Amino acid sequence: AAGTLCDIGHALLEEDRAKEGLACFRRALGPRLEFLGPHHPEVALAIKDIAQVFLDKGDSRRAALYLERALSIEVAAYGEEAMHVAEANSKFLLATALEDLGHSQRARTLFRSAAAVFSLRLGHDHPYTIGAVEGSEQSSKGALAALDYGGDAEED
Repeated sequence: AAGTLCDIGHALLEEDRAKEGLACFRRALGPRLEFLGPHHPEVALAIKDIAQVFLDKGDSRRAALYLERALSIEVAAYGEEAMHVAEANSKFLLATALEDLGHSQRARTLFRSAAAVFSLRLGHDHPYTIGAVEGSEQSSKGALAALDYGGDAEED
């Protein structure tokens, strides 16, 4: 049932019906929490679906909160140095949110970590790898621009 709700949620997002898609993702999270527990990777996947809606809506702060939780579940499940694509995807999405929030240094670190996993698991020419490498380069430019103006690259 939870998988079906996620499928419906994704279909609704494709139709630009984010509010309804978000409701489906939230409803899908409940059974996963109940039957798998709060630390299961499938729970992290459901949390990432919710975060993606917030990213798409431009609410990077809220997305980052969900993505931090998803990533912590995956790190606990797979390990800190895991070369797992799901964990790399969480790092990429979190880096995207953090970059939007002006946290360039941490975003760059996460983009680089994601790029390494994507490159190893999916190949150098895969769109995920390319996106993570480009994200890292953009974060570097953002950090340098902040230094040029005497500002802070981030507020961590």
